[in-house]
Amino acid sequence: MALETYECAYCEDEFAAHPDARAAETKYCSPECETESRDL
Repeated sequence: MALETYECAYCEDEFAAHPDARAAETKYCSPECETESRDL
């Protein structure tokens, strides 16, 4: 299956991910963006 393009929910950069990947579900391009968005 091909990669799809998503926009990061935190930094708004575009990134490619497999549609079944966690990144596609959470919409974060990296663990760093996910952590920053949650103020952890």
